[in-house]
Amino acid sequence: MKNRLPILCLLALCLSAGSTCWAQTKDFSAFLKTVAGKTVEMRMKVTARDPQTGQSVSGYSTLKYRDGMYSVSGDGVDLRCDGKTQWTLMKASKEAVIDNAPNLDMSKPENLLEACGLSARKADISVKYDEKGLVREAAAKLNDGSSIVIKTVSVSLSDKFDQKAFRFDTSKLGSAWVVTDLR
Repeated sequence: MKNRLPILCLLALCLSAGSTCWAQTKDFSAFLKTVAGKTVEMRMKVTARDPQTGQSVSGYSTLKYRDGMYSVSGDGVDLRCDGKTQWTLMKASKEAVIDNAPNLDMSKPENLLEACGLSARKADISVKYDEKGLVREAAAKLNDGSSIVIKTVSVSLSDKFDQKAFRFDTSKLGSAWVVTDLR
């Protein structure tokens, strides 16, 4: 779960509608209009800071999103969701978990944060957009001082849609992998 936290928070911060504490309505409306019916591919730098140790950890992630389906790769974790099923692959431990897709209302980012074990009511969240209405930076700071900052390195929008990008066939994993199916 620790590795998935920045990924899920990224989804919460970048791809969710929400109240004014998440983004200004005008900016977010422009974002929704820009990505409607498109496949969004983002490369991001994710930095998480732990206030207890004072350490920061940074890495790069890639996100592909379309109409509630997503694929996120970074830091040895691949997360894919086709809207019905979610696959989580942890490369270092050679573990794969298959589960039902989270029943999260993408219009309510606080639901995504709650799924991460965070309370949106206890977070200071900001989202900055570029002139095209695309997310440039998203940040969350919790009352305990921990924080996550996501900076967009590149973004592309496409009309192309390949549903295979949001699914994973675990039968193609080698025998060294442990696959847990929780559906």
